[in-house]
Amino acid sequence: MGRVTVEDCPKLDIRALNRRGWRFGWWPLSYSNGSSISVGGTRDALKLSYRVSGEPVSYEIRVVRSPVHFGGEREWLQCPDCRKRFDVLYLASRRFLCRKCNGLAYQTQWEKRPGRQLIKAERLWRRAGHEFSGEGRKPPYMQWTTYNRLMERADEAYGASWDTPLMRRLMAKAGR
Repeated sequence: MGRVTVEDCPKLDIRALNRRGWRFGWWPLSYSNGSSISVGGTRDALKLSYRVSGEPVSYEIRVVRSPVHFGGEREWLQCPDCRKRFDVLYLASRRFLCRKCNGLAYQTQWEKRPGRQLIKAERLWRRAGHEFSGEGRKPPYMQWTTYNRLMERADEAYGASWDTPLMRRLMAKAGR
């Protein structure tokens, strides 16, 4: 395995903050790795306060806006290093930065085709309300056509994950 992946890092997502109504006032964000970050927001910036290796870290991330087609505006987080705008910033070292400034990769970049197909099947099953083993039920809000399409695509991806040179050789020997 090479670099640290996006999936391993805590993330700061402007869309999630706005959906939860957490943009204004101080709110604690907790992550699965046990870290906790205090986020305070104004219209033009997010103020972050947390600890890295026992050292307090405190800084602001600018919130920039762009017009949307039918009026209104869309909000973005501005990366403190490259000053480009992003929906999501990641904490890989001391500060929240964009994926490129942190040098992060996606999990699927390191997988071979069968591994990518297995990850795809797992994501589709999860979206359809199932566990990896296939146990589960259709979510009540989901249409049957959507559910059937997701399950069919997940089964195809799972089948493709078994298509490896070793499996092809074993199947050819078994067919003799």
